Amino acid sequence: MLSTVDSPTQRAFGRADVEAAVATCFPGRAVRSAVPLTGGSFGTVWRVGLAGDQDDLVLKVGPDPAARLLRYEAGMLAAEAEYLRLAAGAPGVPTPRLLAERPDYLFMSLIPGVPMPDLPSDTDTRAVRFDSGAAIARLHGVRGPFFGYAGPRARGGTWPEAFRAMVEAVLDDAVDWDVTLPVAPDAIRSAVAASHDVLAEVTEPVLVHFDLWDGNVLAISDDAGVRLGGLVDGERYLFGDPCIDFASPALFRDIFDDPDDPFVAGYRSVRPLSTTPSLRRRTWLSQLYLYLVMLVEMPSRGLDRHGEHARRWALLADLVTDLLARIDPLAATKPRG
Repeated sequence: MLSTVDSPTQRAFGRADVEAAVATCFPGRAVRSAVPLTGGSFGTVWRVGLAGDQDDLVLKVGPDPAARLLRYEAGMLAAEAEYLRLAAGAPGVPTPRLLAERPDYLFMSLIPGVPMPDLPSDTDTRAVRFDSGAAIARLHGVRGPFFGYAGPRARGGTWPEAFRAMVEAVLDDAVDWDVTLPVAPDAIRSAVAASHDVLAEVTEPVLVHFDLWDGNVLAISDDAGVRLGGLVDGERYLFGDPCIDFASPALFRDIFDDPDDPFVAGYRSVRPLSTTPSLRRRTWLSQLYLYLVMLVEMPSRGLDRHGEHARRWALLADLVTDLLARIDPLAATKPRG
């Protein structure tokens, strides 16, 4: 049986491949169960049980070497392994343990819980969001040796340099994938340049998860209530501005518009955080980068902006346009052509 391949980056990986991977990493162990997991759009993931063990493992498989990727996606499987090692040094951050690593795949422990979108629609998730905010504040206690991404990807000696390089990389990806952005690329460059002094307020590169949408937050629901199980999919980690991690937990909205947001409250329970104009502008810049990535990655995921995914494109396009106007009203007036 082959796992379902949802996007061009997801490698077909069947039960025989799972058994071969187990034989390589856990010699002499038999596979008692293997179930493909869905929900992501980059790698291929299996839940694997080994004979004689009660606890299952997670097997994550990287893209086929021939797959076309965005620039920041280069080497992301190795990046996830490194993230797991880094996060293991942050007490109070519930994250999987790295168990085995090979060039094409890795094994990690299975975190208990289900993704938040899989909870009943009437579930009160405030405690989960509070605890995830507190966990991310602890993760931000890990300092990095540089700003930006690890490996042959965008980075810099300062946060303004790294952020500019990250934005330039996604703008180059837009050209490569023939993605016409809803705003002029030079307008985006102007907004980033105009924000140099605000970005320069970030002087320490902290470990940020970057991909904290609800699907990567696992919740445990039992008689004691609903609580955080763990945070997964740290493959997009980088070192930089803590504001990066206030973008994805509040997809399609500004998290600081709600003074009682539980994620922010949880963060503040661990680490001081003042909602200053500078913080908000840096968060808008983080959102701008995230939404640009989400737009530009659509063709690499097989998503047609003119077909069934037109609403997704329109929503992201409006968000990018509105954010640019917030960050730099003058840049927003630049013509797209």
